[in-house]
Amino acid sequence: MGMTSSILALALAGVLQEEPKLVLNVPGATLGSLAGKIGEQMGWDVQVDPSVRSEVLVIRTDGMDPQKTLAKIAEVTGTKWILDGNRMLVQPDFDARNRERAKKRAENTQRILKAKGEFLKNLANPKATSMEGEEFSYEAGTGSKLLGQVVQGLGDQVFSRLAPGQRIVLSTNPTRMQQPLGSVNVQMVTKWIAETNEQRKAVGQIDPGDDEGVQQMMEMFGMNMEDMAPKPITEQPEKVVLVLARSGRSEYTESGVSVTLKVIGPGGKTLLSEQSAFGGGGEMFGNFTIAVPTMTTSDNSDEEPARKPMPGDDLKIKPSEEYLSIRKATTISFENPNAPKVTPEIRQKLKDIENFEPLRFELGELLWQAAEKMDKPLIALLPDETWQFSEKIPETIGEVRDQFEIYNVVEKEEGGFWQVLPKEIGSAWDGRVDRTTLAMVMRAADGRTYVPLDPLATFLYQYPDATSNDVANSRIQAFAPFLMGSMMGMGSANELYRVYGAMTASERQFVRRGGQISLGQLSGSARNVLVEMFFGAEGRIMPVELEQALKQENPTDMANSMFGRGMMFGEMMSGGGDEPTELMPTGLPMNGFVASQAFQDKYVVSVDQQGQPVSGMPPFGRSEIAFISLLTRNPQFLSETPEAQEFLARIAAGDRTQIHLAVMIAPKKGAQGVLSDMGDPDLKNIFKFSNMPGELGANAKADADAIAASPMGKFFQMMGSGGGMGGFGGGGTIKP
Repeated sequence: MGMTSSILALALAGVLQEEPKLVLNVPGATLGSLAGKIGEQMGWDVQVDPSVRSEVLVIRTDGMDPQKTLAKIAEVTGTKWILDGNRMLVQPDFDARNRERAKKRAENTQRILKAKGEFLKNLANPKATSMEGEEFSYEAGTGSKLLGQVVQGLGDQVFSRLAPGQRIVLSTNPTRMQQPLGSVNVQMVTKWIAETNEQRKAVGQIDPGDDEGVQQMMEMFGMNMEDMAPKPITEQPEKVVLVLARSGRSEYTESGVSVTLKVIGPGGKTLLSEQSAFGGGGEMFGNFTIAVPTMTTSDNSDEEPARKPMPGDDLKIKPSEEYLSIRKATTISFENPNAPKVTPEIRQKLKDIENFEPLRFELGELLWQAAEKMDKPLIALLPDETWQFSEKIPETIGEVRDQFEIYNVVEKEEGGFWQVLPKEIGSAWDGRVDRTTLAMVMRAADGRTYVPLDPLATFLYQYPDATSNDVANSRIQAFAPFLMGSMMGMGSANELYRVYGAMTASERQFVRRGGQISLGQLSGSARNVLVEMFFGAEGRIMPVELEQALKQENPTDMANSMFGRGMMFGEMMSGGGDEPTELMPTGLPMNGFVASQAFQDKYVVSVDQQGQPVSGMPPFGRSEIAFISLLTRNPQFLSETPEAQEFLARIAAGDRTQIHLAVMIAPKKGAQGVLSDMGDPDLKNIFKFSNMPGELGANAKADADAIAASPMGKFFQMMGSGGGMGGFGGGGTIKP
């Protein structure tokens, strides 16, 4: 483990006579914070390597043997403790960490290769399972068969070597960014195109007849049947490529390998594609190629097996008032969303990550109290898991144990300790967010409501998985909720925050002023983010109308473009869209550019009964205000959503800077998004959403009227006319 007993015995030889016991009572703290407590008692200057200082422990060792205690801490944190004079150096135990990672990689490889084998076996006799659990056979399409042939020709090493976040492209005529694929059955490609054209021709001949709904929708959007029907493939295929991509940044993500076969035409255009996934849980993609047969479960699948009763289950615990107040502040409430939860004092504690460890106010203090009630020495390592959707606080040790599954931990008794550890300890080590870095971002919000753009973007650049780490995400929701709102769209806002975060100070100033920077002049760190963005496992290219991308927000234009963007996004997710290695055959084009334009505009935010912004609620800009205005015109929506009325009863307004950013890598191709730099809301002037003052109210009415009269508005009126949840939230026509 991290520290052998012999090494530890030598390290403690001069200490044990004077200080034979180690007293640690910690309901949740980082290894870096614990270093001082250990050093004081042992007479050491404990120095913790930055890469392991954020491991979070809960410890109750009242007078335990230091050798046993420190050996166990070293084991669960994956560290080595080395005594150098009176300095104790705490370093990562790379052997232990690499061993866990290698074990996980072997499991992932086995899972992926097994799924590949199932895919090929299934193609020989295609079967699937319906939602009702009934198995049925089907005829595999030509595209599926061709994909199977190409996959069968690849060795297992191609799949087993693919690292998380990596994307490789194999091609029959490779560019510099591609690898050789070898020969592909040309006759099958020809047959696939012919069959696809027949299918598209049949779709084009479908007559909507007397279907008034279809006719109305086509008329609203200015379309005819020819516009809606897929076009036949007339271009000659020039090559076939196979794209292998594995999402995530860690072996512990447990993602599968997406496998996409593309027929490429002139100009790198994707003519046809077929997609599957190996080892990702039995997904179906593209033309319903099945990677792993769907599993069925019994009728009792929703019933969780009862936990076996354990000693101490009935013992009562009572968390501290501080625990209760912070837990309440970080819990999302659906019953009373506007209840005051975040006082200025609590807000300060939420920001002070280093002194108020977030996991202490999740499972940490509960575990410590449980150990105290059972009078057991405790060492627990907590993964960065939080639970924000339950207001119920455990009252017994049994109820604490009931939450172990939620927090992905297990318990055991070993070596004289009650231990609560992550199910996958390597995953906890690997996925930890650095508390010092997160604390720096939070301190940037001192004296402000929201974190400013620059420190937030820097953090997202340094820690790309911030929004998927529960601890980091809980603080982002509290102090940068606008970021969560920006990621609800189909643009590339999150990636572009990272691009901005990787820029130099002078590049950021240029972006704020507005203009263009060529990719050749862009700093290397920012270019590296763009390379990952376009060529990584999640790489994709979006259509970008530069002039439109740099225009100030227009709610009506946004509403009318939603269908097109949704259809385009669906095509991309099924393997279609532009292939980056074709559009950029030699890599990121140095004559591409980043363009920007900044605007000042207003936003509104819901405030609680004490006049503070509602925790976790994103601010609303002009488009959101317009849609909400439209929704609130519908009496049924208002009657069915009292929570929404509560949110809209108290509103404050503020100013923000919106930086429209576009990355152009080819004409009308690239990425676009909007970065927000929020000013503080004016909390001295509270008003109702239905009675917004001045320009805010005038814009809300005009924008809502315009959307109601737009094709999108008419479409939802038609959807709502039959009752249900159409009509922007309720049955019936929207009345301008």
